Formats: sequence, structure tokens, C-alpha cells
Amino acid sequence: MSRISLKFANKDGRFCLCAHVKGTGVRHYKTVEGLKNPNFAKWNPDAQMFISRVQTDLENNIILQDLLSQIEQLLDEYDFNSGKELFAMFDSLRKEKAEAAILKEKQEITLGEFIKEVIEELRHPVKRKPSSNFQPYTTLLHKLEREGTIIKTTISKVNRHSFVQFSEWILRQKGLKGSGN
Repeated sequence: MSRISLKFANKDGRFCLCAHVKGTGVRHYKTVEGLKNPNFAKWNPDAQMFISRVQTDLENNIILQDLLSQIEQLLDEYDFNSGKELFAMFDSLRKEKAEAAILKEKQEITLGEFIKEVIEELRHPVKRKPSSNFQPYTTLLHKLEREGTIIKTTISKVNRHSFVQFSEWILRQKGLKGSGN
């Protein structure tokens, strides 16, 4: 049986999840993030949900229930002395999952997709003016497309040997000696 009870509440103008240590006055709060345009006029504190049939309220109820179930699962698996420990572990696990997802996504990208992303970033940068420095990458992309095998290799498996093979393939094309390739 957990010593911590959970309840959603408004604290200092923010919507939070309150972790109260039973038998004491100790409370810790975690701001709820990810709600879409919450209508607090329809919030029912007894039911701990938005009482409305509006689509955003239904989606927000799903977000709240998901958050609550994840934290309750942590309470079932571990013994916490305070809400601060509970929320710290929750945040660290969430951060680890996000980093693992990013790492997995980056590992599965192919060399061709990576080069296309570099070209797109140079053509349409977010925080600076567009650059014409993407031309060598475009040339490389077209030559890799003609070669056909290295471009399909996942970025995690591309190594020096891959580029040695590619350079040998370039030199075999039309008897070129490496100049102007």
C-alpha cells in the first residue's frame, strides 16, 4: 500500500498533479503538460476529469488518465517517501524513453536520407539565411544514387570502408582519374 495519494489540483495558477504523503502535511506538485486548450469551467474536482463532451476535453481526460496510470505504476513498483522522489523518478524515466526513441530513430536512417536532411537544412535553415553550400551534397547524393548500394545503408553501418568502395566506384566511371568528381 502506497503512502502517497495523488490528486489533480490548481496551484499558483497552474494545473498540477499533487502528491500528498498520507498522515503528514507534505505535498509536492508536478505541473501537467500537454493539455490542449483546457476548459477549467468544466473541471470536476470530485471526478478528477473534465465533464464535457467537447473533443478537446475528451482528449485532455485521456492525457490525464495516461499520466496518472504511469505514476500509479511507479507507486506500485517502488516505495517512495515523498512526491518529490516520485516526480524525479518519473521525469528521469520519461527523459530516458525520449532519448532512446531519438537514438533509435537516428540509427534507422539511411545515408541517403541523412544527406537529404542536410541538403534541406542548408536550403531552408531555421535560424539563418539560406545557403548555396548544398550543391556539393546534391552532387554526392546523385552519385550515390547512381551507385545504388551505399545510399541504402543505415547511417550506423556506414564506415570508412564504405567510402573507399564508393571512391573506387567513382574512379571506375568513364575512366576518370579523380579530378573534377
